[in-house]
Amino acid sequence: MSKHTSSPRRRAARPKPSTEHPKRQAITDQLTDDETVMFWDGFDEAIVGLSVSQIERQVRVVVYDYDGMIRVLMERDGMEHEEAVEFLDYNTLGGWVGELTPMAIGRCP
Repeated sequence: MSKHTSSPRRRAARPKPSTEHPKRQAITDQLTDDETVMFWDGFDEAIVGLSVSQIERQVRVVVYDYDGMIRVLMERDGMEHEEAVEFLDYNTLGGWVGELTPMAIGRCP
């Protein structure tokens, strides 16, 4: 099984290619010229938004819907629910790659 990697993104001066996912594009459109965010590749459908800067944490991070990420793994990769949870928790959420590491949220029912 392949491990999903993270990739840093900086707002570009020129427009992104039209093949970029609309949710990813919406995030990059919100960034100032000196801001950088990191995305979890392969989970664009589960993007919820961009965190609000906090006093102690002067960076904003991309926020994902945890259940949406599970659905991506089940639909795209054919995983069963339990397998998708284990894979996501270990291979994606279990990795800290610095202060730009995205976060996942569990939604209230």
